[in-house]
Amino acid sequence: MRKVNHWTRGKRHFVLPPLPKDRKCEHGCRLCRGTFDSTVGEEVYIRFMEEPNFVAAYEQVSPFRLIAHTGLVPAPHGPVVFIVWQLAAGSAQETMVEQFIQTRHRRAPPHF
Repeated sequence: MRKVNHWTRGKRHFVLPPLPKDRKCEHGCRLCRGTFDSTVGEEVYIRFMEEPNFVAAYEQVSPFRLIAHTGLVPAPHGPVVFIVWQLAAGSAQETMVEQFIQTRHRRAPPHF
């Protein structure tokens, strides 16, 4: 069954707390938790980190299409889940970023 998970609340401006110093040089995608609507509660969201020189180009993409291609691969120390994020799909700024989640690794996000 296909999950209907399109954002339906129009344009928003989300303000996130400043990143810790050890995270400011990171690039790529990361699954995070946050509360954007108190009636919904905590949700999992994707945070895409990009170099400052490229941020303005992504800001101009509308609508911003995000597609997740997922998979699971058996490995010697347990399965590895992967997500290939297709960012700004169909635009001139389209790019793909991979994310790997080792399900038995202590730092793996819960429920993933």
